[in-house]
Amino acid sequence: MMRPMLDSIRFHLRTQLQRQKDIMGYNRAALTYLQQDWRSRNTSEFLDENTDMDKKTGDDEKKRKFVKLTV
Repeated sequence: MMRPMLDSIRFHLRTQLQRQKDIMGYNRAALTYLQQDWRSRNTSEFLDENTDMDKKTGDDEKKRKFVKLTV
């Protein structure tokens, strides 16, 4: 008498838990996508345009040479 009812509850519980897991996984993936989308829209990358100029002028300059003396 109790066994069929418990089997029914167990079956329905498992299906409902699987449904909830699927919904939570879907919602989590959607929230992750929205977070990445928001970050890409609201984050700017700043590039220094003078870095190429600094490299060119640095090659022409003379570097100090160190002399090692032994006594």
